Amino acid sequence: MVDPQAVLKRGEVIINGRRYPLIGGQKVAKSLASGMPPKQVDGPFTPDSHPLISSITWANFTGGSGLTAITDEGDLTRTTELDRFQPTVRGRLASVPQKTATSTTGANGKPGALTEFTNSVYVNWTSTAASNLYRYDSTNDRWGNVAGSSTAAVTALGSVATDGMTGFVNSTEYIVFASSTSGVAWSDNATVWKTDTSTPITYTAFHNNRLWGIHTDGKFYVTTTLSTSSTGANWVEIGKLNIPGGSGLITDLYPGPSADVNTDRIYASSEVGPWVYDNANEAWERVLQVPYRQHAGKGTEVHRGGIYFPSGFEIFPIIPAGEQTFIGEISPNRDGGTPVNRIGTIRKVLSKNTDISAFVSFDSGSTFEGSIYNWSERTGWYRSERLGVATQEITEHAIVSNAYSSYRMWFSNSTNSTGGQVYWTPLPTSVEPSYRGLLTPYHNSSMLVQLPNFDAGGSLQSKLAVRAHIVVSSIDDTAGTIDIGYIRNTGTDLETLGQVNSTGSSVFNFPNSTSASKGSEFSSIQLQMLAQSSTSTVTVIESLTFEYVRRNPTLFQYDIPIDLRGTIRYGGRGSREMRADIDLLLNSTSMVEFRYTDDDSSEERIYVLPQALISADETGRIERSQVTLRVTELIREPATNQQGSPVNNDGFFLETSITSFILLEDGFFLLQE
Repeated sequence: MVDPQAVLKRGEVIINGRRYPLIGGQKVAKSLASGMPPKQVDGPFTPDSHPLISSITWANFTGGSGLTAITDEGDLTRTTELDRFQPTVRGRLASVPQKTATSTTGANGKPGALTEFTNSVYVNWTSTAASNLYRYDSTNDRWGNVAGSSTAAVTALGSVATDGMTGFVNSTEYIVFASSTSGVAWSDNATVWKTDTSTPITYTAFHNNRLWGIHTDGKFYVTTTLSTSSTGANWVEIGKLNIPGGSGLITDLYPGPSADVNTDRIYASSEVGPWVYDNANEAWERVLQVPYRQHAGKGTEVHRGGIYFPSGFEIFPIIPAGEQTFIGEISPNRDGGTPVNRIGTIRKVLSKNTDISAFVSFDSGSTFEGSIYNWSERTGWYRSERLGVATQEITEHAIVSNAYSSYRMWFSNSTNSTGGQVYWTPLPTSVEPSYRGLLTPYHNSSMLVQLPNFDAGGSLQSKLAVRAHIVVSSIDDTAGTIDIGYIRNTGTDLETLGQVNSTGSSVFNFPNSTSASKGSEFSSIQLQMLAQSSTSTVTVIESLTFEYVRRNPTLFQYDIPIDLRGTIRYGGRGSREMRADIDLLLNSTSMVEFRYTDDDSSEERIYVLPQALISADETGRIERSQVTLRVTELIREPATNQQGSPVNNDGFFLETSITSFILLEDGFFLLQE
């Protein structure tokens, strides 16, 4: 049946639900009311000086990753994800050094706690049958004893070591490994070893020429006479750290700074926060209270005068200063931009010369994916390593070492209940960019840069992507590639733009490098670069510039010639009532619906704002006249036919029917089918 609000014949319009006749033979006049205003270009020429094309450039990535969307210019140093790409001190991006796996020759089981002693790296390997200590033989790339001529274990540890370190007791340097079930094993030469299994010690710390120890239950010990004879470790129990509620286990022990810059103190981490030992009163004091988090405090590290306490996917930097103690918060996900499959639990923090590393375990149920995130005050966060998937656990053990005359980060990673590997990665010794060719090998695949969502300041505004311009200063000439893609309108489908395989400037037209350059419509867009190269050549990205055109919805105005001179009523109203309705329209504070048709098939339905009467055939107020009402379009609805059904692109009915109309005296049609 006929839509009662539909326009039924030519020469008629409906405004705000009321019918009006048009002046005979005339039609509604449609003209442009507004489009996109021109850009105002002042000052010197810049890449954004084009009168139509706007641009945005990323040339400084020191803000790091973790940002979801760009909201202001300060966000242009940030990315959503940096995976195996690092922001350098000059702001450019460079592929990170590649980890190198040591051979498993000679080792038995899965690796765990490790430390450096007398220019060699020692690691605890544990199998279902035994837990032993091995030394790495760098010359032959194998694990074995001190002499390096055998793959036999250095010593048996009895059970899995929870901690390993070196330090001084009474001016003698010792290597110590601790276990919560087998006590401690130690040596001053890595050849003759002693053990003390009578006192379970989970974590140890060297401080003030003493060895301190603590168990997960809070019992606290110290020894000043670590003997290499048969007299044992000579532990003296000096108290207990009692955790309120008893639910937060002790997770680490370490020396750290105090408010007195000349005095360090002993700290213990727990799953509810860090504690500091008050020597004078022989009591523990809480430093920071956090809600219970499993694994919180594991691998707490002291870095540049601050204590970096991990809890979940956050790290709390603590700088002791009495009443002025500073407690901050840093996280790879501080702005909510880290992908959910990258968010996990930080199990180890490691201090390095230029930054810190956070070893993260992402638990996906039956498997764990490991990641290493790096952070510094200069460059923000980026992910430098993926450690693969394991069925048991991710590393909680890593060290920085100069062993074998190379400055490296060493870490262990379990791949199943009985296996795993130990890795090393070269480290820079200063803030000099690592892409200067000193830290080979480099990562050679799956190096990802994903930029935040960009909507040019208006998520509802339609834009046209025109070009992307990338500058690359280093890439392997034969094996190196950078694939550039984009995701539109917060979707998930990645569209390919093009590929860079040489240094210099490369320009790509949207939608891609092989199609006609017609651009890509977007409301928001997320650009990304995926690189691969050789291990001998670093990939360096200098900048990426994105060019686009803003498009506001085009609005039209309509001049409606209305005939108020009729002598018969139209739509149930006379000329006086119609003129009164028009006067009300001119004072309307809201949009009104406007319907008209210039053919027999479809009508336009538009929500408009009445503007003015731009003409009338007489001055003053008369009841019968010809007027032109001007309205401006704000919202356009889909075109429909007289039955209220949508029409296709040609304006024809989408439903087939045979209709006829009878013209009634008051101007209405009677529909017959």
